[in-house]
Amino acid sequence: MNYLALALTFIAPASLLLFSGANLATTGLRPWTTRLISPLVMLLITSAAMVILLFGLQGLHVIELNQILLVPGLIRLDIISVSLFSLICFLAAVILAFSRNYLDGESRQGFFLGWMGLTSICVLGLVITDNLVVFALCWVCTSLCINKLLLFYPTRRTAIRAAKKEFLFSRLSDAALIAALVLLWTRFDTLSISLISDKISASETQASLFWAAGFLAIA
Repeated sequence: MNYLALALTFIAPASLLLFSGANLATTGLRPWTTRLISPLVMLLITSAAMVILLFGLQGLHVIELNQILLVPGLIRLDIISVSLFSLICFLAAVILAFSRNYLDGESRQGFFLGWMGLTSICVLGLVITDNLVVFALCWVCTSLCINKLLLFYPTRRTAIRAAKKEFLFSRLSDAALIAALVLLWTRFDTLSISLISDKISASETQASLFWAAGFLAIA
């Protein structure tokens, strides 16, 4: 069951990656990739529901499943991350389903679908990763993908101004986050978020974590 739960979490990002690649390689009005939206939506909702179901049955002691599924330094699944994972899958499914009709006839519909899929992948990575480096990469890539989405209408001045502001503030946020993660890594000598969390709980002094917490707050 543990391996099944881990496998189910890879279905959503893997399918989104294939969907995004197909859309970014397609141009023109009403791209053929819009026909993939319905099966993708069903796949996202089904995978999220199955993961939630497994953890729910575990809570009822119907099946044997670890409360925390951990691949140290790679993936961490617990009730919080699974809840966020399912929420993101649901939101991505709703947005993609809505955009099929709302953007119908737009020449850059495939552009939006592709970057929306990549944005969803990055956010999913944020909530399930157990690695500081992967977390930082997902954080930076999320903001870059959002910047692309803001430029859906690349000739509109308001879109250009919004994208420039987002890019500037996101880079400041990235710098603060990376500084915080470097401090945590040097302080605890590990890239595993779960191990850092355990060490923070067991640490007698919290003063050395002041700067890391400050940078995280800024980010």
